[in-house]
Amino acid sequence: MLLSFLSWRGGTNYTLSRCRIYITPSIQLLATMPVNRHLRCNMNHLIDFLKSQNIAFDVDDSGDITRIKDSLDLEGFAHPFNAPKLTQTGNLYLRGFAHPFNAPKLTQTDSLDLRGFAHPFNAPKLTQTGNLYLRGFAHPFSLSDLTATGVYYDGLLSERTLKTCDGIGVVVLSTKRTGSTVLHRCRYAKFKDGDLIGDACYVVEIEGLTAHGKTVKSAMEDAGFKALNSRDKNEIASEVVKTGIVTVDQFRAITGACREGMRSWLEDRGVTMSDHESLSLTKAKALMSGSSYGRQFLNVLDKAL
Repeated sequence: MLLSFLSWRGGTNYTLSRCRIYITPSIQLLATMPVNRHLRCNMNHLIDFLKSQNIAFDVDDSGDITRIKDSLDLEGFAHPFNAPKLTQTGNLYLRGFAHPFNAPKLTQTDSLDLRGFAHPFNAPKLTQTGNLYLRGFAHPFSLSDLTATGVYYDGLLSERTLKTCDGIGVVVLSTKRTGSTVLHRCRYAKFKDGDLIGDACYVVEIEGLTAHGKTVKSAMEDAGFKALNSRDKNEIASEVVKTGIVTVDQFRAITGACREGMRSWLEDRGVTMSDHESLSLTKAKALMSGSSYGRQFLNVLDKAL
């Protein structure tokens, strides 16, 4: 327990102090010590534990653990886990561990087993993991910033693939392939009480590009735009001049305009964008006239002529 208290120094001078207080089940005060000394003592306990398990690790100049190179099973560790500078571990097992876990700079584990762990998992910067086990874990858990893939194991959703799309972690529920296009039906990798609670979404993969959306249509549109946007602007402009037709995605790729901005501009002029995914070049010039994107569009077209 961490307490703040005023200590009397004589006269009218008081000093604000902070300490750790350890209380037995019978509520008897056993000892107090400064917080930083407590943390040092806790780190020493952890180092002794790692040595006893023949687990390789790195420390910095101050003696704090920065990396645990092997698998780490904390079931036999009898103290809270406090590793403020730890950034990486091998496989991490917290099932059976009875104390809080605190690793605020941890970014990578080879796998993560939280089955039955009774405390919140305090590693807010974790972005890379392999297999994930959450059955019986009763706290919220999110991998919205996941950057590596693995498998999510749960009683209902066993052996589901964890995947990254646009820097966002998802759990793949099913996959369909059509030619060079791969469509994944997913849910965002957000968990509570060991259950997957993330919203439904779709992930599309086309020729090495990945996009996601709330619907299949929006995911496909975004993937198509990304594919188009990877091409040279002058090449796209040449196609527009040649066909006399410009699509919304072509206009966006040439100018960098956002879809919502285009929708708002066109609706103000009586055009619903969803009904006009492509327009004649003449009509597009007239509709976008007066906007900064319209001027940019014309400048690129002039170079393509």
